[in-house]
Amino acid sequence: MRQDQARLDVLDCLDEKTCLITSDWAMKFLPQRYREAQSDWYGKRGISWHISVVVRRVNGQLQTQTLVHILQSCNQGSSTVILLLEHVLRTLKTDNPEIQYAYLRQDNAGCYHSATTIAAIPAIQLSSGVSVLAVDFSDPQGGKGPADRMSATCKNHIRRYINEGHDVTTAEQMKEAILSHGGVEGVRAAVVDVAIQETPEKRKITGINKLNNFGYRDEGVLARRAYGIGTGSLINISNAGESRLKAMW
Repeated sequence: MRQDQARLDVLDCLDEKTCLITSDWAMKFLPQRYREAQSDWYGKRGISWHISVVVRRVNGQLQTQTLVHILQSCNQGSSTVILLLEHVLRTLKTDNPEIQYAYLRQDNAGCYHSATTIAAIPAIQLSSGVSVLAVDFSDPQGGKGPADRMSATCKNHIRRYINEGHDVTTAEQMKEAILSHGGVEGVRAAVVDVAIQETPEKRKITGINKLNNFGYRDEGVLARRAYGIGTGSLINISNAGESRLKAMW
């Protein structure tokens, strides 16, 4: 499929300065106690967690690391995604100053595939110091495998922590569980402890639901319906989304 070809081509061009970031919201984690009555099972409110799997090539070998953001309560909207993406890029730049470029890959959830998120990328680049070359959206039910695999691994690690006699009912306890016993290899976890206000979209991109590839240029964003097909359409999104970037913690 054309959208998966975008991922394969990006993997071929990765180096120490360029990374591929696959992002996804994992299924909400239901708080769990080591010992709980049956009545405690009902009426639980899940804990949101966002997973970003980063891949780059170092000395000819692909290396991955995963950044997990845990939120006690949130709307999983575009404003939240923008802040999380900015924090991921800023963290990568701080830990690995040689990183200069990034490709973003996500599924077609509304929080990703929206004019708000697409228009905020230039502001994210300025804040993080990492240039986003392209944003690609996967085919339905495909393309976010790395995030799904890491969420399953983290869930097993949390379950082991609970079986040892611990409770995991808050975002902080969930972070402690992921980092227990030396943590999951290649996984970093952070708790987002501020409320993120979702605001109505102010920018519109006509037919955005049909556009699946966005390449960022100095003159604007080159959008295509399918990867590598046609010349694309140039969209001007200058000065959009800058006010949405704020410090998370």
